[in-house]
Amino acid sequence: MPQKPALLKPSKAQVALWLAARPRFWPDFWRRTKQNIAGRMLPAPMGQGREAATAWAQDIAISEADALSRLGLPIAADMATAHQNLVARAMEIERTSAETLGGGGGINLIFRICEALRATTVVETGVAYGWSSLAILASIGPRSGHLYSVDMPNPMLRDTGLTGAVVPKEMWDSWTLVREPDYTGLRKILRSLSQIDFIHYDSDKSYLGRAASYRALWPRVRSGGVLMSDDITDNTAFRDFAVEVEVPPVVIHSEGSGSAGSRYVGLLKKP
Repeated sequence: MPQKPALLKPSKAQVALWLAARPRFWPDFWRRTKQNIAGRMLPAPMGQGREAATAWAQDIAISEADALSRLGLPIAADMATAHQNLVARAMEIERTSAETLGGGGGINLIFRICEALRATTVVETGVAYGWSSLAILASIGPRSGHLYSVDMPNPMLRDTGLTGAVVPKEMWDSWTLVREPDYTGLRKILRSLSQIDFIHYDSDKSYLGRAASYRALWPRVRSGGVLMSDDITDNTAFRDFAVEVEVPPVVIHSEGSGSAGSRYVGLLKKP
């Protein structure tokens, strides 16, 4: 089998051109344009970059078991153990696909949180192959729960049909996938949701993009619910948001898979 090409991340210019060519995405095009201008004007300590964010995360990071304990959540069986066949099938789909997308390094943590919360209403941003979607649906499906996902098509991806490819069709009735940028996609989803049990954020990694999505989502999180954000060392948005909402952040150092590599994951539990 030919080697898959490395995952290509589009530049800001490529994303802007792609959005500009699609009128239904113009609201996000203008948002990003204004965001890029504003990002150059952020005062310290806002918008600090990777070095400051990494130093902060390293200083407070704890193990996954300790994190769940600190959040008051029991440690449930992991995804790989509870759903071996689903994971094996997903791994084969990823292995034989012609494109390279994000790996499934966080599925055990995601599954455990959903199980511990007895979650039924979940929102995620960023889908790629659908590893996180699969873990969420495997947990909430038996409780007749529903997952709402937002994922903007990758301008560099040849086969956009691979988005969510590892999620079996029999799970689709419990899944709403909105193929739009966070800015417009989350607005559509949140119109119909008054309460969310769990949020998995893994999309727009810019400071202002994260801050805007966190602020839109957090008011809908139920008391005792959890917001999980991947790759929090790209900038200090997660750190600053935790201060803003006055919730003690829980940080885990996690070894990702595939292109994900080593990363830090942030968790906030709603009081």
